[in-house]
Amino acid sequence: AKKYQVLSGTTSYTLELGVDIEQQMDFTVSSQPDLAPGESLGAITYQEASDPNDVVSVTSDGVVTVNRLGAAILTVGAMETDTHRAAQGSITVNVINPLQVSLGEAAVEGGISLTPAYAEGAYGMQGGTLQYR
Repeated sequence: AKKYQVLSGTTSYTLELGVDIEQQMDFTVSSQPDLAPGESLGAITYQEASDPNDVVSVTSDGVVTVNRLGAAILTVGAMETDTHRAAQGSITVNVINPLQVSLGEAAVEGGISLTPAYAEGAYGMQGGTLQYR
């Protein structure tokens, strides 16, 4: 009987339109049980399974290009070999609008303070807080 190939990787992505232009899929394949000398695993390939609105494009080696808002399902597979069965999985890709923050006048009455995560003195910072009024 043939051994099993086990696919593992990120199964869900949320990408921002206009921000995330391309995303490399990261699946790997392993053998169950372990590979024996002379055995090899199948090549990993990617394709669109369900993308009626052309939300993304994907190359066979897993580079996803964002086209428009929406959701798509991709198929990832490891091809059958002489010693291993084929394996298949799915990846969900959601393309959303970029995060935007809009503050009305009442929300900024006292000004806005931003405390950066970088160290004191970086980028000419003194006091650690930027203030906008």
